[in-house]
Amino acid sequence: MIRPSWRRAVSGLLAAAVATALAVVAAPTAEAATVTISADYRSDAGPFDKAKILNANEGGYLTHNSLNWLPEAYDPFKEAGLQLVTITHLLNENFYNIVSGTGPNFSYDYTKLDRVIQPLLDKGLTPMMGLAFTPEVLGGATKAQGFSNAVPNNNEYWKLIVQNLVQHYKDKGHTGWYWEVWNEPNLGTSFWNGTQAQYNELYKATAEGVKAADETAKIGGPATAQPTGAFIRDFTNYLGQNPAVPLDYLSFHEYGESFDLTQAQADLARNGRAGTPIFITEWHASPNMMQGPGAMSDTNVMATYAAWKMSQALAKPGLTKIFHFAPKEGLTPTKLFNGDLGLLTVDNHRKAVFNTYKLFNNLRPTRLSTNLSGAGTANGQVGAITTKDPDNKSVALLMWNHQNTPTDVSVNLSNLPYAADGKNIRVTQYVIDANHGNYYADFAAGIRGWDIGPSENLRPQESKVVPGSSTFARNFVPGPNALVAYVLEPTSDAVTDAAQVGPTPIAVGSHNLAHGRPVETSSSLEKWTWSEAALTDGLNHSFSKVDALPAASGWSSDPHPTSAATESAYVDLGSSVDVDRVVLWPRDDKECEGYGFPKDFALQGTDNPAGTWTDLAAPVTNYNNGLPLPPGAGAQTFAVTGKFRYVRVTATNLQPACAGDAVPKHFQLAELQVYGGANMAAGATVTASSELEDWGWSKRYLTDGKETSDGPEYGYSSAWGRTDDPDVTVRLTLPSARSISRIDLFPRTDAGNEGKGFPIDFSVRVATNDNCTTWSTVVARGNYWNPGRFTQTFGFSPRTTRCVEIEATRLYRFADSGFHLFQLGEVKLYN
Repeated sequence: MIRPSWRRAVSGLLAAAVATALAVVAAPTAEAATVTISADYRSDAGPFDKAKILNANEGGYLTHNSLNWLPEAYDPFKEAGLQLVTITHLLNENFYNIVSGTGPNFSYDYTKLDRVIQPLLDKGLTPMMGLAFTPEVLGGATKAQGFSNAVPNNNEYWKLIVQNLVQHYKDKGHTGWYWEVWNEPNLGTSFWNGTQAQYNELYKATAEGVKAADETAKIGGPATAQPTGAFIRDFTNYLGQNPAVPLDYLSFHEYGESFDLTQAQADLARNGRAGTPIFITEWHASPNMMQGPGAMSDTNVMATYAAWKMSQALAKPGLTKIFHFAPKEGLTPTKLFNGDLGLLTVDNHRKAVFNTYKLFNNLRPTRLSTNLSGAGTANGQVGAITTKDPDNKSVALLMWNHQNTPTDVSVNLSNLPYAADGKNIRVTQYVIDANHGNYYADFAAGIRGWDIGPSENLRPQESKVVPGSSTFARNFVPGPNALVAYVLEPTSDAVTDAAQVGPTPIAVGSHNLAHGRPVETSSSLEKWTWSEAALTDGLNHSFSKVDALPAASGWSSDPHPTSAATESAYVDLGSSVDVDRVVLWPRDDKECEGYGFPKDFALQGTDNPAGTWTDLAAPVTNYNNGLPLPPGAGAQTFAVTGKFRYVRVTATNLQPACAGDAVPKHFQLAELQVYGGANMAAGATVTASSELEDWGWSKRYLTDGKETSDGPEYGYSSAWGRTDDPDVTVRLTLPSARSISRIDLFPRTDAGNEGKGFPIDFSVRVATNDNCTTWSTVVARGNYWNPGRFTQTFGFSPRTTRCVEIEATRLYRFADSGFHLFQLGEVKLYN
């Protein structure tokens, strides 16, 4: 039965959620706001130069040995607004193996490099090309050894190789690219086992090779680890003595400093190169890439730090471009969070700092003079940028609080054109903080296996239409290390509190149920980077080489002398669940990509691994015509049907493990994934502490599968006529205990009432026993905005339960009647 609803103190978890929400949107305390931000729409301050700051350097992570790993991130790179992406280590034998043979008549093969560069171009992004390190043909490491810090043994041959590389892309129609010479040659022998003079001559040879192929190309260096020191001084002295050697930009790296250009500019000026553009081709708070999970670089702290640093860069006219290190991280791939430095994690999740880039990319083309005062503004740790688009008259303001305490903020924008134009204003607010736009919050909560985490995406926290005005004012309290953005757009739409912009939907069935689950195999190699546990470790690629151990290629069976052998692997999903898709990721280290994938196999399920196994789909024979999978094949997806606890793949006709191997034969996979998109709420019994059974409203409509409330069935409503604000509880009792980790709440969608009735303060809890008498809160939200027509998705670590309750403790008030109501169109539950 439903427990009676009564007014009581909000639970600790809900209270914390309310406090978090209020920290974003509440009015400040009675005292004057600590920080004031003001801007005049008419006060143009020049263009907003996103091309200066929205760049990134991928570096030389050994995870690039899988040629599929980086390109799968190019859609997010574009989403973040990246302009230039540095692809470096071009001649490092770990990766692309471009050149072979004997000089001067070398042989060239751009197949591997093109697999990384061409998809970047296809997304409309531009590479910056890093020319390092010494290939085997010039005395560098062998392909088996990979990296070498050796100095090329013949600069003329090096020049030929560089010229051929630049010509290759010129022939494909790409000219005018930036090319950078080497990486951190000043760090002892880490990357350059030569002298300053040898580097200078190598730079000259590189510049000659680049310009011989493409006169419009831009050449630069020396890409030192610091902006100061003898190396840049001696390099610029060399250029002063050799004025014919081109330098289109000077480059260096900087970690945790203030973008100090003083020495670099003085060195350039002293040698006749004043005004040369300066690129900081790597920057971050720290070069430490193994600080452990939850380090600054993993969380919203890096999000606000990045905003602060990018604003510093924008304020330096002598600085031309900066490049975040790195767009995607991969130092320790087996640790999905370990304090690495990427915008994206090794498995493509958007970190909080990624969303900072999205907010900067969303700023408009013209800056407005922005006045700030108050605590933290003098050094820029609390700051703001205001921009406008003169064509469509939209305004975007971004402020950050890079402090470990909340701060009161008052924003005032004046002389806006909306009232004069007879337009209302569509207002959208975005927030990044500990709980919003911060994937680490999901990770810390134990949420695993989601393609996109529930807290990962940048999503609106306010979206409404307000009356047109020449001013805009907001008082709010950003939490510690928080960013808040407002976007104002003119609209002819009517004034409403219903959301106009919704969150990016998280696809149903996008939770990998096998992630991190136990695996049993018929045999397992357990050496040479292979292991049984790696089959469900969340890594979809084979990383046979890594910078920080352990490496993880996936799972391999023991070897067999013939193909006619049976090997299997199964995963324990923890409980019986509906499954509709199995994904098999082949090994894809570049040396053996696509090998080890079976010719004949079956996908099966059971609730008792010692009993009978049932086919989930028709057995597969002669897959890919019995050949190894082609390069770039990627995920192999199979539609299946069934409800089981254990899912198995059994191979009965095996492949060799690598090209050129006749024997032995193996069954090898980088990853096994299992998905299911069944709605667990279907067939649930719904009870409520308050209900309306009339006018198209009924509790039975809450789980009828109809996601819209456009009549004649509208959904669930609490009782009509309450002018007070009662607590209301709705319970879904499932036919049997099920594993769930996601709840979708569908607001009203009928015209004129979009989002109305959605609770303001609410929690979701699951029963921890089969009698549904003890409970655990899994979702708590306070001060929730009107979501309009947009589905609201909430995630949590998997819970096996028979009952789910939604308790609303502050209800929506309908202005026309004064009644408080809790209303939803539909509820769905997913594993």
